[in-house]
Amino acid sequence: MSGYSIEDSSKAWEANAQFWDNRMGDESNQFHREVIRPKVSELLDIKENDFILDIACGNGNYSAYIAERGADVVAFDYSTKVVALAERGSYYGSTAITMLLSLLITGYFYSMLSKRIRNRRLL
Repeated sequence: MSGYSIEDSSKAWEANAQFWDNRMGDESNQFHREVIRPKVSELLDIKENDFILDIACGNGNYSAYIAERGADVVAFDYSTKVVALAERGSYYGSTAITMLLSLLITGYFYSMLSKRIRNRRLL
């Protein structure tokens, strides 16, 4: 292990949230658009009415991309600043995207995800 704690990681993401939001923007950066997004989308084989969990969603631009293809997306990140930036995004108004701050320690994330899954009658 490198000696960094979860708290160190959280502080780093909080400090760099605006930088990453600026770099990714609403449409993501060129590398993500041309390399990452097509391959991940191919692997996911996104179809209308799919239910997709976007873990470490950052500013939510890929969540929006998935939702535009008809999937229902639950997106989360453990940085409060990143989630706040994602919620300000032009795509956040989509009813297909649920943005969550991951609070794994309190069980909030689990309960919200479980509720969302039950509402879709997947359990």
